[in-house]
Amino acid sequence: MENLLVFRNLKIVTGPRKDPKVLVDIEALAIQKGEILALVGETGSGKTLTALSTLRLYPSRRIRTVEGSIDFGGTDLLGCDKKRLNALRGKEIAMIFQDPMSSLNPVYKVGTVITEIIRTHFALSKTQARERAEAAFEYAGLSPAGELLERYPHQLSGGQRQRVCIAMAVSCEPKLLIADEPTTSLDVTIQAQILRLIERLKRDKGLSILFITHNLGIVSQIADRLAVMRKGKIVETGVAAAVLREPQHPYTRMLLDAIPGINEQRNRLPVIDYTI
Repeated sequence: MENLLVFRNLKIVTGPRKDPKVLVDIEALAIQKGEILALVGETGSGKTLTALSTLRLYPSRRIRTVEGSIDFGGTDLLGCDKKRLNALRGKEIAMIFQDPMSSLNPVYKVGTVITEIIRTHFALSKTQARERAEAAFEYAGLSPAGELLERYPHQLSGGQRQRVCIAMAVSCEPKLLIADEPTTSLDVTIQAQILRLIERLKRDKGLSILFITHNLGIVSQIADRLAVMRKGKIVETGVAAAVLREPQHPYTRMLLDAIPGINEQRNRLPVIDYTI
């Protein structure tokens, strides 16, 4: 399959220039067209920062990219000027953040926000943008769409807010969707519904999806390929089913060993640590 997004020799650091601390150091990582790539690892491994680097959404005063490239369909995202990057954000590459409540502006109705997003990227009237927003809401399972567009974020449930974020992300029909732990704050029933919706986005719209999670159970359900991240580095990649069945790296094995069995009793929890 053809690659849509490729990280090459990406190094992201923080701290003084004379003695920086490396946060992310990726030699190579690719997302193919029409696939779901799961990026997994424990908290603090660099998953979210890797995703944010795609759209340069990290705080530039504290964090900087010192080398490498992020190729998106022939465009180096790290070399884009602000105007070009703003044109790509939301239109070609969209992101769903972990906490929908904090990513939605509490003082605006959700309909106001999504129509503004649509009109930013398309020459549409307010009425046309509203129709497109209603269609996105309906697709995301938000009904009645017209009524929900008039609500503020606090008037929606957690599952509804996450669906609003998904509707906003796909309203401009991007090529790449980055989902940063989109099911973490949801109960298992709503989580299953959101996962089915993400799978449908891939199937119906041919989206490439970078799915960030620490839940290997979710990975086994939806991911085509899997990349395991540890301390800012990719330590193992491969077809998701194969990696989960026969992990090659000790860290991947430790992650799998940390998952308790249904009838399993343990006197001591496994410790995820090793020396490279």
